Parts: sequence; C-alpha cells; structure tokens
Amino acid sequence: MSVNLLDYEGFKARILKDASRFYSDADKVEIKSIVKNNGVRLDGLSITENGSNIAPAIYLNRFYDDYKEGRSLDDIIRTVVEMYEQNRAEKCFDVGLFCDFERIKDNLAIRLINYERNKDMLSHTPHRKFVDLAVVYMAVLNHTSYGNASILVNEEVRKLWKVGDDELHAAALAGAMATQRPVIRRLTEYLSSFMGGEYVENEMMVLTNESGLYGASVMVYKDLLKEVSEGLESNLFIIPSSIHEIIVLPAKSLYGAGWLKDMVHSVNETVLAASDVLSDSLYIYKADDDSVTMVD
Repeated sequence: MSVNLLDYEGFKARILKDASRFYSDADKVEIKSIVKNNGVRLDGLSITENGSNIAPAIYLNRFYDDYKEGRSLDDIIRTVVEMYEQNRAEKCFDVGLFCDFERIKDNLAIRLINYERNKDMLSHTPHRKFVDLAVVYMAVLNHTSYGNASILVNEEVRKLWKVGDDELHAAALAGAMATQRPVIRRLTEYLSSFMGGEYVENEMMVLTNESGLYGASVMVYKDLLKEVSEGLESNLFIIPSSIHEIIVLPAKSLYGAGWLKDMVHSVNETVLAASDVLSDSLYIYKADDDSVTMVD
C-alpha cells in the first residue's frame, strides 16, 4: 500500500471527521459495525439529527475499495453526503406503530436467506425453514432510492406483539405479496435492461419483485411457481441467482443439472458479494405435488 494512501481505519476516521464537521448540529455522528446477511459485518456511518430517533446507515466498505482504486476522498465524501441527504429521516419514527401488531402488520414483508450462513441470527429470530433456506420477517418503514428502511422482526418483537409463528408468517407473506408484487422477465431482457447489448435468447426467466430488492422471496409466494410451471408446461429448475432474484427454466431443458449446479457455485464464488449469496444449491419445482426440493 502506498505511503500516501490511508489504511482502512484512517479512511474511516477521515470520513467520520468530515461528516461530523458537515453535520456539526447533529445529535450524534458515528460509525457502527453492523452484521448483515450471511454474517457479513459492514461499517455504517450513522447520523442522528436532533429530535430524531432513526438514522440511515451508509456503508463505507465499498467506498474504501473505490478509494484504493484511485477515487478521491473529496469525491467519496460528496457522495456520502448526497446519499444521506436523499435518505435522511424527515420525521421521527412512530414507536407506537411498531409496538402495535394490528397497526404494523400491513407493513410487514418477508426475506429469503440462507439457513446455515445465518444460523446464529436465526437462533433468536422467528423464521420458517424452506429447503436449505429460511423465511424471515421485516417491518418495512419506508422506501428510499437506496433501499428499504426496515427492521428485522426478532423473537423479542414477536413476543411484544403477542402473535404466534403462523399468524406472523401469514401477515408478512400477505404484506409482501401486496406491496412487493412479483415480476417475471426473460433473462435476456433483464440483462439488457441493466447492461445493455443483445443476448442470445434462451429458456431462462428471472423472478423478482417490483423493487428488485430481496426479490428471491417471491420463491415462496403462493401459486407463483405453479403459474410459471403451467405456462412453460414443465417442472422447473430454480437457480438461486442471489437474495434479490431467482432464475427458473424448464426442467426438461437442454441445460443439465450438473452444469447448472457448477454455474451457481461459480457465480457465488467469483461474482456475488458475500452478503448477496442465497445458496449453492439447485432446486426443482414439481407441479404434481407443488413442491420445491434440492437437486442432489
């Protein structure tokens, strides 16, 4: 590392110093270590303004990668400030809303995550096992241009609400299906919309939700896989592309299960961020019994 380049601790200290100066009137400016999906720990800059009880976290780890590749500190700080300004809390969060299940239940949603990679968190979090995955529940507070401001429903919260696992699951699934409706697109169209260019047509379809965030959860939406299977007149291979989407294709496809499993593992190892990995498994949906199982 160049002698003129800050190490990560020095980089965080500089960001914190500049943010504290820029938001000198804030109640608190700090960097918190936050555990994300799959046990990945990230450092988030948090700015809590006077009179507010909620603050967005702006994750700094990827900015340090940009810095090491030559991006200036001034440019990074400008982006951090811009992100905060676009996502700053406009008012205090109504704690009473969160404490009352009847008031919050329409704001519940689900996320689909890897069971083994999140086992410690799941030990104190209500969840439902689904093959080698787990369905967890979120209270979505508001939508921003950088993601959803949301709170994971842990066991303490479930007990506060005095609801059972089945009622919680049903409410969160209904909320997700109502507010995060499924989107089905051909893989070629999906890739073109993100990266441009043209791609050779194939049988693969992308399933996600309208926001594109945590869209792999549509895998457990009632009747969605059944409808896709009926449309393709085939059982389905399901590729866990990431926590944000899945890819499905006819199980009678020319692509063999072995090749698909190798592809899943390769993408997880070389392309995805560790926090975005859903699973190394390949799944099959069978229409005759409406089931999803892992492919051996």
